[in-house]
Amino acid sequence: MSLTYFHFFNLQGEFFHHTYGVAMGSALSRVVVNFSMEDFETKDLASAPFSNKKWERFIDDTCVFWTDGSEKLDLFLYHINSQFESMKFPMEVEVNGCLPFLDILLSRMYDGFISHQVFCKKTHNEQYLHATFHHCLAPKMGFLNTLSTRALRISHEYNLEEHKSHIVSVFEDNSYRR
Repeated sequence: MSLTYFHFFNLQGEFFHHTYGVAMGSALSRVVVNFSMEDFETKDLASAPFSNKKWERFIDDTCVFWTDGSEKLDLFLYHINSQFESMKFPMEVEVNGCLPFLDILLSRMYDGFISHQVFCKKTHNEQYLHATFHHCLAPKMGFLNTLSTRALRISHEYNLEEHKSHIVSVFEDNSYRR
């Protein structure tokens, strides 16, 4: 396996080398991760002392629905993290009935139903391509279309009106006309 060197400018110019896996940003990254995770799921996950209610995955991000209590969850997490030295699963638990997963916020409803809506990290600053910038129309329309489509596809009907009004304010803040 070849070594991949990369440079961090924000770390006093030190060089680091990546010695395991494929290069970050490589076209093969997704393929290798998917094969690795599928192998992990069929062999190592299946051998866990406790099973989860549901295991959902996108590339290397997983969302686990667990019903057997926190003590068994800790044992389950210990088991899956002890399978490989190079692969560790951090864990976030729901807070106030909510759990972010990728760019979706999952929310537990009073009737047990799981609602979903668009999620942005606290570091998201709402800065997009401004309408007055000298760019072709296509990237500007792409930005408008992407935000709208994302809200329509991800947001549950309970949250859709809130997201529509948010998107309108984002468009207006970036000088787009109605």
